[in-house]
Amino acid sequence: MKKIVKLLLKVGIVAVSVKALAGKHSSGYKMSMDDYKEYVKKMAVLDDKICRNELSGFFVKPMLINQSDEDGTINSYKDSSSRAKEIVFPEEDETFAIKYSYFFERNKGKTKKELDEELEKMKQRLKESNKYLNEEKRELDIEFRF
Repeated sequence: MKKIVKLLLKVGIVAVSVKALAGKHSSGYKMSMDDYKEYVKKMAVLDDKICRNELSGFFVKPMLINQSDEDGTINSYKDSSSRAKEIVFPEEDETFAIKYSYFFERNKGKTKKELDEELEKMKQRLKESNKYLNEEKRELDIEFRF
C-alpha cells in the first residue's frame, strides 16, 4: 500500500511539474496563451486607433534620399511626378490581422508586468493622439532612405 501511495505521489508531482512547464509555454510565453492573446489583441486595437488619430487625413509626398557611402554626399529629391496623397487607412478588420501578428511576435517572452506597462504607455499615447483629430490637415514629408 505504501508503495502505491509513493508511486501515486511521484506521478502526481511529475504531472503537476509537466502542467506547470506547459503553462509557461516553453516557446517564450510567460503566461497562459489565452491571457497572452488578450494582451496582443488589446495592443493591436490600441495601435490601430493611435495610427488613425495621428495620420488619417494628412497628406504625404514622399522625399527620396540617396546617401552615397563613398564620398558622403547626399542627393535628395521630391517625387515631382505626383501630387501629395491623402493618407487613407483600410478598414480596421483588414489592418487588425497584421497588427495582431506583429504584436504576437514582438512580445514573446515578456512578463505580465512588462505587458501591463506597455499597455499603459499605449493608452497614454492614445489619449495624446486625440489632439490630432481636430488639427488642420497638412502635407507631411516622408523620407525613404536607401
